[in-house]
Amino acid sequence: MKKYKSLLLKGFTTNKFELVQIENNDQDIPWWIEERWTIKHLNLKGRNSTLFITFLTDRGWENGTKFVYRISVGTSKMKTYSDFESELLNLEMQKGNFEEKLNVFWEAFGKVKVC
Repeated sequence: MKKYKSLLLKGFTTNKFELVQIENNDQDIPWWIEERWTIKHLNLKGRNSTLFITFLTDRGWENGTKFVYRISVGTSKMKTYSDFESELLNLEMQKGNFEEKLNVFWEAFGKVKVC
């Protein structure tokens, strides 16, 4: 697992979420998704406690290597490349210091009414 995914997973675990599914097989997900996680909150049984973490690829991907340019956290699976209707927050993977962006992400995540 890449370092940024390990850091994300650690953060979700700290926030009492459990990783329940990873989709990364090309037959299971569209070309524009590098990987998708399904996570559930451990303390909110019986309520809608599921989030979908989508690792979106660069639109210019053609050479066999998928580069993640955006990580989207939403309450439902994305139906199309530009379906951000259920998105709660995101993390841009382009330029900048990832650890700084991650700190801002976790601050925002703490303020979002997740479930």
